[in-house]
Amino acid sequence: MLELLPSPGPDVVAFRVSGKVTKEDVELAWASLDAALDEAETIGLYAEVVDLGGVTLAGLVEDLAHAIKALGEWHRFARYAVVSDKAWLRTLADVEGKLLPGIEIRTYTPEGSEAAIAWLTAHTAPQSPAA
Repeated sequence: MLELLPSPGPDVVAFRVSGKVTKEDVELAWASLDAALDEAETIGLYAEVVDLGGVTLAGLVEDLAHAIKALGEWHRFARYAVVSDKAWLRTLADVEGKLLPGIEIRTYTPEGSEAAIAWLTAHTAPQSPAA
């Protein structure tokens, strides 16, 4: 299941993953990402992964299809914070960050969720005009 969370800052899409991710979950995630990209040049992502119970085949197909269509937009995903108590998931996200140029991915334990939000919002916060 994928649940949208209130955005912790401007141009940040936040969600929580728990259990099995379905096609409908993937559609909801991509609709939220597309809407954010319609509003901002770059966005940050916050993913709180409580428990990942896998992805249905239909969900995987939907995600891959949308990801391929969005290849030219990957540079607009500036930062991605992954929060999880699962070490293997944080390691996977770290590897993903090395494979996706232009996207800075950082991982945090649940105790570091405030640091994750601070890192994301520091990047997306409006800049004050120079005096």
